Amino acid sequence: GAVASQLESLLLKPQGPDTAFVGTPALAEALCKQIEFYFSDGNLRSDKTLLRYTGDDGTGEIPFEVLANAPRVKKLCPDIRFIQEALSASKVLCVSAQGARRVAALPALNID
Repeated sequence: GAVASQLESLLLKPQGPDTAFVGTPALAEALCKQIEFYFSDGNLRSDKTLLRYTGDDGTGEIPFEVLANAPRVKKLCPDIRFIQEALSASKVLCVSAQGARRVAALPALNID
């Protein structure tokens, strides 16, 4: 449908069997926004799977393999190298060769 054709337009097809995946700037932006959402204060606190990696303060690293297998990321682009490249533009995430983590810890919960 419309979503499939929209996703299709974000991808640039490789030209040969040995050609690496090439994505558009729009795809990189969409990936970055989606993964930043996963790391957001509201989402991360309620995502027990991701919290296993990040710890309670939210600053632990989540491996690219885990991020690439998240359903919405997988639908956009399962290519780990492209995901890593897309996240390098993030202002809220720190990217390493193995994964990504939040720059800032989760804010403390005020429980009164």
